Amino acid sequence: MLQKRGQWRRWNDVARWLHSEGRRDSEIKPSDAQQMLVDIDFLVMDDVPFTNDPGQAFKLAHEHRKRSPHARHRRVMPHHLHRGYPRI
Repeated sequence: MLQKRGQWRRWNDVARWLHSEGRRDSEIKPSDAQQMLVDIDFLVMDDVPFTNDPGQAFKLAHEHRKRSPHARHRRVMPHHLHRGYPRI
């Protein structure tokens, strides 16, 4: 879904777009955008290499959501949930 929205080079590029444009995109539900941001944050925190392949990115996000040490510790929150970023 996001691959047609921009030319991404890093997970942070995708997160920035979701923060700035994701809320206005009519094809993305706000809850989906929020979950994508959480998934991307875990990929960044765990230093997972970026991929431009949408299928691989989806697979990484879902697999990593289950395996991430950060995801298992509720006190470690993704940056956009505790640094004053607006909730989507």
